[in-house]
Amino acid sequence: MTAETLPQDRLADPRIKKRGDLRRAQKQETVLAGLLSILAEGLLTLGVASMPALWPVWLLGHVVVSAILIFWAHRMRRRRRARRFPALLAICTATLGLAGAIGVMFAALGQRAYRSEARSFQVWYYTLFPPRTQRTARAWYDLSQALGDEDSGGVESFTDLIRYGEIDQKLAVVALLARRFDPRFAPALHAALNDPDPTVRVQAATAAAHIEDDFVDRWVVSKRRADARKSDPAAQMELAELLDAYAFTDILDERREAELRREAESQYRRVIEIEPRHARAHMLLGRLLLRTDRPRDALAVLRPLEADLSPEAAGWLMEALFQLGQFDELKRVINEAPDGVLPDRLAASAALWHGDLPPAPHKPAPAQEAAA
Repeated sequence: MTAETLPQDRLADPRIKKRGDLRRAQKQETVLAGLLSILAEGLLTLGVASMPALWPVWLLGHVVVSAILIFWAHRMRRRRRARRFPALLAICTATLGLAGAIGVMFAALGQRAYRSEARSFQVWYYTLFPPRTQRTARAWYDLSQALGDEDSGGVESFTDLIRYGEIDQKLAVVALLARRFDPRFAPALHAALNDPDPTVRVQAATAAAHIEDDFVDRWVVSKRRADARKSDPAAQMELAELLDAYAFTDILDERREAELRREAESQYRRVIEIEPRHARAHMLLGRLLLRTDRPRDALAVLRPLEADLSPEAAGWLMEALFQLGQFDELKRVINEAPDGVLPDRLAASAALWHGDLPPAPHKPAPAQEAAA
């Protein structure tokens, strides 16, 4: 906080004025010590270069300068003054000589220039992981403000923003993903993890770790609820869908994701045992089996839904039949499906299977060709 942003009554406080005077005196003392160190080490280096035969004298001078700096840094520490640069100046000058003193002064200048634009760790951490009580609408508002998008004509995808956006836009998207992660956003997070800018990669890695910790917490809570209500299909289904949602994000390690897939399959089957006609459990279990390259098992699970197909279940049933090569069955399901049941995304593909397929052209046998 600067003097311009302090209230006038606080500016009049003698304690604040004294503290500000002390900080300025510390900075001036540190700068003076650095300049004197550079001057002293520069003269010693010049003496070694011009009269190398007197190297013991120059070495003794360097030891004296280093001892004075160490004593001064220790004195600053005991008086609870600024300790970082005095200690760094003493250590670098004692070990590297003139190069160490110059390097520390450059570091001090760089830190002062960067400090005016840098965010503190607390501010950065809060923007990435604010309190969970923050409303979803507020999170989206924060994103729109961070992106600075005044055009309401459309919404760009998170993945496109990560790939082609500015650094501030990328960081805003990663922050929102950390706050409101959904497995559908996993490709955007993967793009951020592979971004060429190291700032984006670091923040994305931190977000991924936070997302994994948050998932583990939700898993524990949901599992306790499911264990306490073993005969409740809703509680079992909640746990199964949570495990299924994170089992294919590629954010967790392979061993953990394989474990989640097994747990999700077991949970879906438990729901079906409790309620054999649970359509959503059948559909999601079939989808899980298809994703794990088990189309025959998926077809057996999806068959009971054929009498009352939903658009999503119809899509997965068609996928299972197609993978198994049962094209006659696939054609029958499509032709017998009521209007509006087949998903829109498969409308063009399903249209190819409507009606009778044209007969394949007759190809004469080799013997007939020879006789001809």
